[in-house]
Amino acid sequence: MRDYIDEYYAGVVTESVLESAKIDTVEIGNFEDKSENIKNYIQHIESLSKRFGLNVTNIQNKFLIVSTEGNPPPVGMVGKIKISSNFIHYIKPYIKDNFIFANEINSSKTAIELAIISMGIIKNSNLKSVNKIVLYIDLSLMKTTNNVDILYNSFELAPINLILDSYLPLINAEYGYARVQLIQSAENLSAENVIKKVAYNGSEYGIPDNAILYLNKEKVDKTIIEKKVSDFSTKHKNINIKLSEDDAQIIISFSTENQPKKIAQNALDYMVLFLSENRELYDNMIKLFEFLRRYITLNHSGKSFGINKSHPVLKNSEVVLKGIKFEKDECLADIYIRFPFGIESSQLVERIQHHIDIFNKKEGSNIEIYISAYNPIIMDTNSQLAKILKKAYYEVTSKFTKPVVADGLYTKLFPNPMGFGPRFIDQDVLDVRSEDSISIKNLLQILKIYTTALLYLIERQNYE
Repeated sequence: MRDYIDEYYAGVVTESVLESAKIDTVEIGNFEDKSENIKNYIQHIESLSKRFGLNVTNIQNKFLIVSTEGNPPPVGMVGKIKISSNFIHYIKPYIKDNFIFANEINSSKTAIELAIISMGIIKNSNLKSVNKIVLYIDLSLMKTTNNVDILYNSFELAPINLILDSYLPLINAEYGYARVQLIQSAENLSAENVIKKVAYNGSEYGIPDNAILYLNKEKVDKTIIEKKVSDFSTKHKNINIKLSEDDAQIIISFSTENQPKKIAQNALDYMVLFLSENRELYDNMIKLFEFLRRYITLNHSGKSFGINKSHPVLKNSEVVLKGIKFEKDECLADIYIRFPFGIESSQLVERIQHHIDIFNKKEGSNIEIYISAYNPIIMDTNSQLAKILKKAYYEVTSKFTKPVVADGLYTKLFPNPMGFGPRFIDQDVLDVRSEDSISIKNLLQILKIYTTALLYLIERQNYE
């Protein structure tokens, strides 16, 4: 079956991935479930699935269930639309030199396309005595934790779940994961605030390397801002900071994207430093940036919270500021924390809450905190399922690749999980020119791996 995938499915794969990349899923999380973006994506998945005669069930525009006919027990796969905060530099999808270029092209969004095509290939092969295949597609994005219950209550989950937001051939451990949102309110903040909005990039697990601060031109003296930007730039050499303007606003851009990769500096960290040094730009009741400067910015180890534990497999903690927002009379900060064994999620929540309480009491502030946290997990890479996935990977690539430790939340939410692509651990196999491109050759290779693995899993003898 693998022999004719290149010949018969290259066009289908290219067309499908390009079509999916054209649908702007970046901002779906900020809209209602009936947004045009979600409608467009649902229509795309329904059209691709029906092209192969697959069944599609829509659960409240939050989950799509794509399935084949077949015998129990079913084989399950899980994919989600991976969100980025926003793209400062948007790439319109295009093909060049047999590469597809688009924002976040090598993501679980692409894996969903390939999984559906793989299911279609198997269905249309008319194999006998095979098990049912089910693909769960999560459209809930950043609301995943709350909405997974909807899926559990609406559909019987398969006993095997391949999580399409991971690495090939598979992972052996996943860090503990926490999403933290800090919120501080102030009366008339929206009316008095010099800051109009903040923009930034960075994937769900990536570090933002671009951040932009928009200031109300009518409420600030450009000459003073120029001096502040110049002084800040002189003081901090690891950040590129630029000043520009349009008719309504002054724009300050912070960028670390040209810095050496090993530095991995967060552009939002420097924006926070700038704001904490220039308090006249926002209401003096807002102390959130002071807290971030003290505990978060340029302090990614988690030491300030007492969570910098280590583990032989899961090696260290990481605390990353992912976003800053001004909404009406509230200032919000989103923080990502990963943590290893040695720390329970309940301990993590308790420690962060303790530091917030002390800060609020000392500074007279009213910062509120919302946390969702999940403990680390370790996979059994010698299980029957793991052996099948590694075998499929080797048969397609002719390489033995060791499992890897990964970030992530999604694997923890499903029973009997195993991370399964679409990213390659082996960079020689990946052959990607940048984070925004993938070769059609490698897309077809992932398709072959998925198809081979599913063929093994749906054979009845694998359950005997």
